[in-house]
Amino acid sequence: MKKKKTLSPQAQESIKKLEEYKLVLEMFGKRSSDSESLYSVQLSNGKNRYSLGTQVRHVLDYYQNLLNGFDLEKASDFEDGEVRIDYQKRERNQLIEKNIEVALEKIDQLIENLRRLCEQIDDNLLIYQRNNAEENKWQRLDFAVALQNNCGHAVHHAETIKSIIHKFYGDFKFPSTFEIDTSTQKKKL
Repeated sequence: MKKKKTLSPQAQESIKKLEEYKLVLEMFGKRSSDSESLYSVQLSNGKNRYSLGTQVRHVLDYYQNLLNGFDLEKASDFEDGEVRIDYQKRERNQLIEKNIEVALEKIDQLIENLRRLCEQIDDNLLIYQRNNAEENKWQRLDFAVALQNNCGHAVHHAETIKSIIHKFYGDFKFPSTFEIDTSTQKKKL
C-alpha cells in the first residue's frame, strides 16, 4: 500500500480527541498545587470507585490496544483479517492513573503513533476486535470504524471526567470542543 498523504476524518477526529484530553489535563494540572494529588483521588458513586486518573487511563488503554494490534514498522503490509485487537487485554498502567505527567506523556506517544499508523493503513482494512474476554466472539469491522469507536468511547468518558473535575473546581472552564455524551450525562456520579 502507498503511504497516505492525508489522514482520514476518523483518524483526524481521534487525534483531535486525544489533543483535547491533553489540553484538559494541562489546564487541570495548572489549576493549583493540589491538582497532582487530586488527579488520583478515589471517589465513589455508591457502586463504583473511580478517579480522574482511572478515567483517563481507561480511555488511553483503548487507543493503546488499537495500536498494539499492529507492528508500526510493518503496518502497510497487513492484509484483511490479520489484525486482532482484544480490548480485554489492556495494560491498565497504574502510573497513568496516579501521575498526570505520565498521562500527558502517554497522550503524546499515542498521538504520534496513531498518526504514523493512520498514514500507512487503508481505512477499509478489515480487522477483528473482541470486547468481552468471556465470550470468544470476534467482531469484524474496518479500521475506520475501529477508530470511530475509540473516539466515541473517549467522548462517552468526557462527561464523567467533567463531573470529577467539577467536584474539585466548580468553576473550571472546559474547552468548548470537549464533547459530552448525552447517555453518560444522565448517570449519577
